[in-house]
Amino acid sequence: MKPASNNIVLGAGYLYLDKFDSDGNRTGERYLGDTPGFEIDVQSTQVEVFGSDAPIAEKIRDIATQVNRTANITCRNISSDNLALFLIGEATSIDQGNTAVTDERITAKTGQWYQLGQTDTDPVGVRDVSSVSVTIDPDGAATSATVDDDYTVEAETGRLYIVPGGAISDDDEIGVDYTPGDVEFSQVATDNLGAKEGAIRFVAANTEGDNRDAYLPSVTVRPNGAMAWKSRDTIASMSLACGINTKGNLSQVYINGRPA
Repeated sequence: MKPASNNIVLGAGYLYLDKFDSDGNRTGERYLGDTPGFEIDVQSTQVEVFGSDAPIAEKIRDIATQVNRTANITCRNISSDNLALFLIGEATSIDQGNTAVTDERITAKTGQWYQLGQTDTDPVGVRDVSSVSVTIDPDGAATSATVDDDYTVEAETGRLYIVPGGAISDDDEIGVDYTPGDVEFSQVATDNLGAKEGAIRFVAANTEGDNRDAYLPSVTVRPNGAMAWKSRDTIASMSLACGINTKGNLSQVYINGRPA
């Protein structure tokens, strides 16, 4: 007898991550953004028992000994929070002050770029600089360099370029004055804390078929593969693998249908 109908599913929907704090508490569900792919993979391990008495050993029983549930997410929303998941780090906001800098010393090479404000403790330097001036040999003749002829400035990124053929020669010491902008910008920095823990919720919005929502109470989110940082043909996306864990006496996966 044939079934009355088949529930053919062409799936779509929205993914949310509820990242746990250091005590394992939920902090609120954040929409991950556009996710072309979401899969749940279930693998099991079993022991096969075969008879020992007959001329041909026939299987008596399969005994399941282990089940491993994982989820895989493909995400095209390259936000700071998602990059932190992929790189295993934290996303923060840098509040840069506008304290003027005087006589920042650089041993210059022509044709080279230099990041202003770069130190051993702040390797990325400053952004959004203004009022830039350069002095050649500040401890000697102290000659003023000319912008465009001797150096150029990329103000937004805080980078200084030494123009070949200008008044600045290789190995000249220069002093740079500038004022960083009073601005904020995002930063993602990797850490050594390992993969991130949280819960995943999938809210279905299927193109075809019944909507069924999924909830994974405890997952370990880790990167899975490469992300294209430069490509004319490939839209940047990241792949995240989620190990599905047991939390207390909860099931590992809940699938809820919609009310009739």
